[in-house]
Amino acid sequence: MAAHERVDARLLDIQAVLANSRVIVDVRLLHESAIGDVGYFRIRAHLVDGSEVKFMERFRHQGDTIAIEKYSFHWQRADGSLICRWDNAPHHPEIPSFPNHIHDGDESHVLAHEAVDVFDVLRKIEKALAETA
Repeated sequence: MAAHERVDARLLDIQAVLANSRVIVDVRLLHESAIGDVGYFRIRAHLVDGSEVKFMERFRHQGDTIAIEKYSFHWQRADGSLICRWDNAPHHPEIPSFPNHIHDGDESHVLAHEAVDVFDVLRKIEKALAETA
């Protein structure tokens, strides 16, 4: 399978997983592109508890792996207040996991965090909502 076909397949997998999630009630594809070995998407999803997640990821297919180059997964309450945001923007060099980090509950509360992708974040959100149900 060619790199562009693998990128297209990953984008389809992401859409399918989000559409079939038990915690997502509405999914909007805001932007998607697949150029050669690079894929990009922005998706907004509304969840069963009234919160919202904005998923953004740029990835590259390299050999047999997917390398996530840039990501931001912003989860907020219905009133717009931050629950958490996982991202790898290079603006916290003091964090041991630089550039990967999480804003936990507040923009200024920044913690080290391993790199994540859309599937990791969805699992974390599903687990968190199951624990509060």
